[in-house]
Amino acid sequence: MKSLQLFFVFMLAVLTSGAQQPYGYQLHGEAFDALTPVFIRTFDHDALLAEDAQIEAEGGRTNNGRLVNIDLDERNGQWSSCANGGRVWHLRLTSPGAAGMSVQFDDYHVAPGAELYLFNADRTMFDGPYTSDDNNDHGRMNVGYVTGDDVILEYYEPFGTVERAGLGIRGVGHFYRYVYNYTDDRGGSEFCEVDVNCPEGDAWQAERDAVVRLEITDGQFLGLCSGAMVNTTAMDCRRYLLTALHCAVDVSNADFDLLKVRFRFQRSGCGTGSAPTSSNRTGVNRLADSNDGGGESGSDFLLLEIEDELPASFDVFYAGWDATGSTSGSGVCIHHPAGDVKKISTYDSNLQSVFFGSPGSHWEVEWVETETNWGVTEGGSSGSPLFTDDHLITGHLTGGLSFCNNPDEPDYYGKVSKDWDGNPNPVNEKLKEWLDPIDSGQETMFGSYVNEDAAFPCGVNVHSPEVLRFSDVEVFPTLSDGLVNIRCDRYENIETIRLHDAAGRLLREFAMRTRTMTIDLSDFSPGFFYISFISTSGSHVTKKISRH
Repeated sequence: MKSLQLFFVFMLAVLTSGAQQPYGYQLHGEAFDALTPVFIRTFDHDALLAEDAQIEAEGGRTNNGRLVNIDLDERNGQWSSCANGGRVWHLRLTSPGAAGMSVQFDDYHVAPGAELYLFNADRTMFDGPYTSDDNNDHGRMNVGYVTGDDVILEYYEPFGTVERAGLGIRGVGHFYRYVYNYTDDRGGSEFCEVDVNCPEGDAWQAERDAVVRLEITDGQFLGLCSGAMVNTTAMDCRRYLLTALHCAVDVSNADFDLLKVRFRFQRSGCGTGSAPTSSNRTGVNRLADSNDGGGESGSDFLLLEIEDELPASFDVFYAGWDATGSTSGSGVCIHHPAGDVKKISTYDSNLQSVFFGSPGSHWEVEWVETETNWGVTEGGSSGSPLFTDDHLITGHLTGGLSFCNNPDEPDYYGKVSKDWDGNPNPVNEKLKEWLDPIDSGQETMFGSYVNEDAAFPCGVNVHSPEVLRFSDVEVFPTLSDGLVNIRCDRYENIETIRLHDAAGRLLREFAMRTRTMTIDLSDFSPGFFYISFISTSGSHVTKKISRH
């Protein structure tokens, strides 16, 4: 009892200091022991891995956990009063042998001012806070995993709370691979992967902010994929998310309500810094797909819409796309391999159109070694976007052969051009019906951050005077023996100019102080270069040049 009393003294101090962590982090061992655990079944991990290997060999999603159905709510566990008049509830859950655990609700309702957390018993990792901002009409909610096989749910409601808490639990996730503490130096991906905030990602900061990590519930299966937010010709920031159909080919509407989308999940530096886990949304609606069994006879696309509004703090970029079917000579893929923090892989040779399920349905790409390492793709990368040298999405990952010990093997991306008006799907599910809702006939669209004050909040490339358009900048000649001229009538909106080589390495950074200027490439070896113009509003234009 003395330990529990001491806990509430600590908790009051935490409450008054406004610290953003579970109050249970102050619990002493004796107080933990007083929380009687609810035991959840365990699994034979070798059997699960063998099952997953078969699923992946047949082109299916990468799974990393299983869901155990249970029926618990706020009447279980332990409620306690706090010295400040508030109340706190704890529920301890144990699934022996689990590498990590998560909790899913089917009656989730958090009162205004209240907070929900999940943390492990050794208090090395927590997920939350989840608040009333995550409430929705259907009451389903997916609280992300923490490591370990012994976890505590915590709900705190301040003094004066009137609304009833809804803490009805439908299931507990038991994970056996691809879970790790996000504060660790290394995550679950292979050794050669390149963090998106390494030099290779310098020219791809906006596209980075479009890419998301997906945690997918499919019956008893829990799996991982990647995806990207995409712009439309209506330029109204619809919450559209493009990924691969094989990630969720059999997912029910009820389980789509539990699909968890994580934004901004990247380290702050190149291999350094922790990754934020607080930018999440649970619940999507299925809009359209390729109706090809997940790439068996088409391009393997799935278009979703996130149910709830996205706060400005998520800093979402709605990526542009290219549905023309034109090849690209260089570019990147940004992805979450093995569910890890965001990574970047680079290519510098023409994409090849190949037969993969149907004629010309996919791009074949081969990655190259870059300054930091040799990025590849892995399980969990499925659905991630392939960007062209114009920074537009041209494909989404179906699968491939690359891995760190064989990094030069190819990977395969369903074509956006095939999504557009191909595939064995109904007319109302062609991608053009969704990404060109105004029937403009456009087959390319540039990306955009959100400008709430604009008439077209995702139309900054056309309508916002603060943001550069592709046509604002002239670069000539594009094939030069050394000297390259630049002209921009809106030069005062350019904050910096960056020159990268074909592998994405930053070579030079400089300012533009007049309407015209000349740069000299003669110090560099012949080849392709990318010159990026970054505006004061954060938008950018990138153009390709080459030296004899």
